[in-house]
Amino acid sequence: MAYQQSGFLAEPEVSPTDIPALEPLAAEGSGVTRLYLSRAGGRARIFKALAEEYRGNMLYENLLRKDFEIGFSLLHPHICEYYSFQNIPGLGNAIEMEHIEGRSLAKLLQDGRPDARKCRKILSEICEALEYMHGKQIYHRDLKPENILITDNGFNVKLIDFGCADSDSHYANKGPAGTLGYASPELEAGLPVDARTDIWSLGLVMKQLSPAYARISARCTRKSPDDRYASAAEVLQALRSHDRTRAITIAAIAFAAAATLIAAAILLTGNLLTGNNADELFYSTGSHIEKLM
Repeated sequence: MAYQQSGFLAEPEVSPTDIPALEPLAAEGSGVTRLYLSRAGGRARIFKALAEEYRGNMLYENLLRKDFEIGFSLLHPHICEYYSFQNIPGLGNAIEMEHIEGRSLAKLLQDGRPDARKCRKILSEICEALEYMHGKQIYHRDLKPENILITDNGFNVKLIDFGCADSDSHYANKGPAGTLGYASPELEAGLPVDARTDIWSLGLVMKQLSPAYARISARCTRKSPDDRYASAAEVLQALRSHDRTRAITIAAIAFAAAATLIAAAILLTGNLLTGNNADELFYSTGSHIEKLM
């Protein structure tokens, strides 16, 4: 993949605070960056730096700096929070960011698909984060399960990694980017992109998460951007409409099934059911159908 290279980056000043003790974390993804955990001051934070072999390479130094600048400009409950950009002796330039107790969606999917309620929550929160980003004219361009964290506490989405992102204020590294298999056709071709390139990637994530949203996913991943949903807000609206329709259908099936059981019981016994017995049939049938929602 070809990138434009910008001018030399000025070295940021070393933070006046003491250099924190850093614990290396397991490397993931492409291996370009490394993550370190700091527990200084009773607060856990993550430092993200380039792997040793990439330090000083201006392409990757620029990407790391852009990752910070775009991440720092975003403040949303479903986006990882960025704090500072430091030069740490022995580590080089590093991004200080929020520590998130959780795992990537990729790892979560290795254990099987989450249930329907959790899938809805994940997709809705991704849409909310993308809608916020797109409203600031920022496009992620590398949305994939590895860049979507799910918290242990609350099962909340946190988007990460903005090194491939695009914004109006960045002129460098606007060429083809992202990850093959998730990058939209126009992104791979090096054409101008907008929110719909993230919609493409969202559709592929959706397809992995739940077959229930196959029609929505199919529209997200149409080859022509003009044939996709125009925004994350439209995708979110489609998800909610789908869920309302499904809930109404399941409720109708539940009541019809309960009514059939009651009618059958009356025919078999020749007697009307008591109120308690009728309620028991309704609740029993409804609890089984609710598991499908």
